[in-house]
Amino acid sequence: MSVNLAAVAVGSNVGDRQRYLDMALARVDALQGVDVVATSRVYQSEGWGRDDLKPFLNAAFLVRLVDIQSHDFLEELQKIEDALGRQRSLKWGPRTIDLDLLAIDEIIVNSDFLTHPPPRIAHRPFVYHPLSDLGVEAWNALTKPSPEGLEIEAGTTPLETQPIAWNVKAPVAEVVHGTTASEEETLNLGRELGGVLSGGEIICLDAPMGVGKSVLARGIARGLRIDGPIQSPSYTLCRRYETGRLILEHWDFYRLGSVDDLESTGYFDPMTANMVRVIEWASSFPEAVTAPFLRVRLEQTGVEDRRITFGDNEAPPPFLARAVMEKLGRSGR
Repeated sequence: MSVNLAAVAVGSNVGDRQRYLDMALARVDALQGVDVVATSRVYQSEGWGRDDLKPFLNAAFLVRLVDIQSHDFLEELQKIEDALGRQRSLKWGPRTIDLDLLAIDEIIVNSDFLTHPPPRIAHRPFVYHPLSDLGVEAWNALTKPSPEGLEIEAGTTPLETQPIAWNVKAPVAEVVHGTTASEEETLNLGRELGGVLSGGEIICLDAPMGVGKSVLARGIARGLRIDGPIQSPSYTLCRRYETGRLILEHWDFYRLGSVDDLESTGYFDPMTANMVRVIEWASSFPEAVTAPFLRVRLEQTGVEDRRITFGDNEAPPPFLARAVMEKLGRSGR
C-alpha cells in the first residue's frame, strides 16, 4: 500500500465563489482513497493573467492519497472541474472552479500531462500563501515568494471571517452531542445546520417516530432559505424544494421494502451539484448513503428535551461534515 500527502490549490471567480470552493472540497474528499486532512485560509485576490477578470477566492487543502497515482488523481480533479461547470475555452479566463495539483510529497513529475510542483508558484501569492498555511515542512521552499510575487502580494488578502471547513487542521471529532429543550430549539439547530451546507451533502436522520426528525428537516430547509410549508414525505417518499439557495430533496425510507423499490424512484440517478438530500430512516438502506454525508440521531430524554448526536464512530464522516460538527459543537449545542 502506498500513502502520499498531496497539496491541491482551488480557486473560483464566477457566481457563488465560496460555494464552489466548498463543493470542490467535498467532492475531492468523497473520492475513493482520498482523505482531506487540512485546509488553508480562504484568500481574496485580484484577477491574474488578464485585465478583465473579477476577483478570485483562493485556497488550498492537504489530502492523504492511498494507492492513487498522481496522473490518476489529476484526472479525477479535472472530472470535478467539469462537473462544476469549468469552461476551458479561454486561457486564464473566468472559471467556476480551478483545481491544481501543487505537490505530492517531494516527488517531481515533468510530463506532457502533468508537472508538479508547478514552476510559477513563487510568482503567485494566491498560491504560495494557501500552500504555506498547510504547514508541510517539505514544501517550505515552494512558498518563498519571488520578486514578481512580492510585487503583487498586496492584492491577495485572507478573508476577515473564514468560512466553515477552511483554516481547519485535521478535525478529530467524530461524534458531537447536543441537546434541545423545545421544538423551537430543534428547529433552530436544523436551521444552523442548513445554513452551512454547500450542496451535494446527504443528511441522514434516524430516530423513533415522533421524536423530531421532521422538525429538524424543516429547520434545515429554513437554513437553505426555503420558505413555505415543509410537508412530511411519509406517503410520497420524497418531496423536492427548489425555491431556496440550494435544491432540497426530503426523503422518507420507512415504507420502502427493498433496494429495488428505492431504485425505481430514481434515487440513484446522479445528484446535481446544488442539491442537498435529507433522509429519514436512512439506516434502512445504507447503500443509499454516499459521501459527503452526516448522520444525525435524535433521542427523547424528556417531554420536550432531545439529545441529538452528529456523527457515527462506525462510519466517520468526511472532512466537510466533521468541520460542520465542530462548528455545532463549539456553538455550545
